[in-house]
Amino acid sequence: MKIAILAPESMGNYILETAQKYFSDIEILLLVYNDYKECVKLLQKNKKKYDGIVFAGIAAYSYSKKFLKPQSIWEYMPLHEGSLTNAILQGLYNGYDIKHISIDCYSIEHLKELFRILNIKLSSVEILNLNIDTVCENCNDLALNFHINNYKKNKNTCIITALNTVHKQLLDLNINNFFAEPTESVIKQIFQNILLKYNLQINKKSQIVIGYIQINFPNEYSIINLNEYYYMMEKNKLSEIIYLFAQNIKAAVTEVSFNTYQLVSTRNILEVETNNFRTFSILDSVSKNSLHTLSIGFGYGKTADEAKSNANLAMMKSQKTAENCVYVIYENKEVLGPIKNTFLETDNKIDSKLLSISEKCNISLNKIFNIYNAINKYKKNTFTPKELSNICKISIRSTNKLLTILENNGYTEIVGKKFSEGSGRPSRIIKFRF
Repeated sequence: MKIAILAPESMGNYILETAQKYFSDIEILLLVYNDYKECVKLLQKNKKKYDGIVFAGIAAYSYSKKFLKPQSIWEYMPLHEGSLTNAILQGLYNGYDIKHISIDCYSIEHLKELFRILNIKLSSVEILNLNIDTVCENCNDLALNFHINNYKKNKNTCIITALNTVHKQLLDLNINNFFAEPTESVIKQIFQNILLKYNLQINKKSQIVIGYIQINFPNEYSIINLNEYYYMMEKNKLSEIIYLFAQNIKAAVTEVSFNTYQLVSTRNILEVETNNFRTFSILDSVSKNSLHTLSIGFGYGKTADEAKSNANLAMMKSQKTAENCVYVIYENKEVLGPIKNTFLETDNKIDSKLLSISEKCNISLNKIFNIYNAINKYKKNTFTPKELSNICKISIRSTNKLLTILENNGYTEIVGKKFSEGSGRPSRIIKFRF
């Protein structure tokens, strides 16, 4: 298999080096351009047969597609949040004020989630955003002039560009800026996508199967920094489980939203790895490592669109169960599911664990069991004292006393505060470590 990378030299060498590290059995060549408009001539000039083309960015991809009909698999490095995060962190590290940003290509929506994680209100940030059509022939000039004008008004403005040519031109003018370069994971994902599509083309008997996996997070609270950190740690832990499962079924993964993943695999691989849908290792992993749940749906279809539609419908059915499970919808609309966990803790293991907490804290086993049931019923391990009081049907005074004992013994911690609409004191948000 042969894949050509179309990219500026420095960026192209980075993509090439990363790709060769993970895909040593693929012949990968680099075709260098200085301006993305050169891609059309490069493709016309190189008459070699490439099974796949990787463009450094959407500008090169869109411009080439305007003049040429793809004869192979075309992919481009997307405007990924990871690349944007790296660029902003570089700006912050170099002393630039990230509350004053001059940015091109990326939308405001890309920035919203990032600033939410950083606990920075978007209303307090001055964002000078250039929404440009990456197919236009003068988008580099538009972006360059845009950033220069913003720099003249405020020399401490953090300039972020997704256009490599603009990045270099600004540096030549001694204007510091930060390039939203593709991350290693994005590069790996793009080459996985090409490899999967290539294999599907070779073996036309391999039916495409699409899956959707959604991480179901509790969203009851507007919480402070510690909870934001916990939220991200949980998300990262579950993401690792999802990517490991995707690797097992040889799936290409796309993060379609902050908590939803799309998997693209083949019928044969999926059915072999799951023993014809009798065992899903991902369900066991989540049950053992998290109180959060995953809603999973797989769809079959005669076309990719049909498989995608069936997968989305299957995931929606899974969401209604409020627990870890999988639904599968075949091309004839036949539904398989719910497929639930194969891993279940024994009653003896649960009893032994709860009894140990009861004896150590000198609290009745019944009270500990009530809290344990609340955690499992609501699929979360954070509550306010008032919520716990209502769920367990004990007074707020007794609840606070119980929580103090558990905290002193290391079974709870305060991770945030919930502010009421009135003028009362904020409620503590308690995380349980059962």
